Amino acid sequence: ALPAAGGETNGQTLWLDNCDGCHGAEGDGTGPAAAWLQPPPSNLTARTFTLARLAYTLWNGVHGTAMPGWRDQTPESLAALVETIRSFGPESDVVQASAEQLSEGARVYSRNCAECHGDAGTGNGFAADQLPVMPTDFTGERPTFNESQRVLRNGVPGTSMAPWTDLLNDAEIAAVSHFVRQFYQDTGTAGGAR
Repeated sequence: ALPAAGGETNGQTLWLDNCDGCHGAEGDGTGPAAAWLQPPPSNLTARTFTLARLAYTLWNGVHGTAMPGWRDQTPESLAALVETIRSFGPESDVVQASAEQLSEGARVYSRNCAECHGDAGTGNGFAADQLPVMPTDFTGERPTFNESQRVLRNGVPGTSMAPWTDLLNDAEIAAVSHFVRQFYQDTGTAGGAR
């Protein structure tokens, strides 16, 4: 885990110097280089991340993408950057799902998603090792309900995540979008979730 941000490190300055070119000044994935990247940079405004997930990503990068590891930065700088990234996330992302929707989402997920994302949403399904970009680990990253539906409808260019509209109807897409959000596990350590 990263130490608490402090000292003279300015996360916003680090963001503008290192991240804005791909992710954009506001973290929405629309930086000047975004149009040329496959897969495209993440829209950080549509996701909530655990501190552990951000620390891992900043230190190691994301294999198969343009996201590098930032091991040339100090732990204090990375901690400041984490706070900036978390500030982009959704302010409130409470979307209620009925028990029926969650049950349907579990069924859809088991049939269509678990082979890549894993039974527990950890991104380690039996097919994951065969993919050029690892599937999302939903225990460390929670997309907004709308972002989850967008990804299911459109896929993610440059990855194995294809659109699912040929196999899933709108109700199934909504149900599984609710369901995957249940995997998120922010224990509240070092600041907790927003």
